[in-house]
Amino acid sequence: MRHKFPPLVVLSITLFIFLSACGLLDGNSSTFDAGPILFISDKSGSQQLYSMNEEGDNITQLTDDPNFPIYEAKWSPDGTKIAVISRIGSKDTYSGFRRAIFVMSADGSSRNQITTQWKKIDDPDWGTITYGGAWYMAWSPDSKQLTFSRLMAPEALGSFDVFSIDVEGKNEKRIISDLNLNERVADWGKGSHYWGSIVDYAEDSTGRAIQYIRLVSFKKDGQVEQSWGEPGEVWERPILSQDGMKVAFRFIGKNNNRDMFIMDVSGANKKNLTNGTVQSPNPIAWSADDSQILIHGYERELDGGRTLILNVETLEIKDITPFEEGYTLTSSWRN
Repeated sequence: MRHKFPPLVVLSITLFIFLSACGLLDGNSSTFDAGPILFISDKSGSQQLYSMNEEGDNITQLTDDPNFPIYEAKWSPDGTKIAVISRIGSKDTYSGFRRAIFVMSADGSSRNQITTQWKKIDDPDWGTITYGGAWYMAWSPDSKQLTFSRLMAPEALGSFDVFSIDVEGKNEKRIISDLNLNERVADWGKGSHYWGSIVDYAEDSTGRAIQYIRLVSFKKDGQVEQSWGEPGEVWERPILSQDGMKVAFRFIGKNNNRDMFIMDVSGANKKNLTNGTVQSPNPIAWSADDSQILIHGYERELDGGRTLILNVETLEIKDITPFEEGYTLTSSWRN
């Protein structure tokens, strides 16, 4: 015997089958998942955020707003959020002071601004200091905080100091400060320290000031724990391996050679991984098993940038650059 269902019941059954097939009844309103590698491109006419996989395929545009250009982007360690830096405020303001941090969902939605344009600090030695902007983001290992640098105003005389803030935009505080130097945090250790760099100065034989950049690990109270580099050199952009045993960084020597090195976190076993094969390589992130490193580099000094994956053991480099025309900045790798 055949049963005849009322039209409303038939509609409900049909809707249930459709939603089930689309995977929309599992408590998640969206099945979209961005690719593990984030990069920034001006292909659409402004700097927007994209993702792709480790083969350079499945390219997806995550933002599409010419009034919201992307300057930096990083996956949270738990892979559920993306922090980006874009601009806010008046066009009449120095552009560096218009930079602010936003946190959004993994699909590029639910964007939330977490830093203000300006921050005032009552310094015991200098009095009230005004800082602005946001540069050089780094996530905490538990994905609950970010560190970043702010620039002391006015920009012509200011220095970068390091701040931290909760992912909800609360409890912002200055954590590393030397008003005569520029400090940056690039990565968090899983223990009690940050990894970053300090822009320092020395005098040559004629008394002229020479700028150089030291690689440092900071204690959580802002004190320098270890430091590498001497006048005439640049040690910068440190990223820690997943097991916390090694650090990769960019090195520029006194003869202006530019390469990517790795070493133990103690400073031992320093090794050149690129040996001139990549123009100005910048390490972005280690793979989950520490066998590979994602790099942003250049084939020529003035090209638009390359996305590269380097095998740490064989030194083989795979080029997965998504677009051959325009500007590309490799930003982050979700493991």
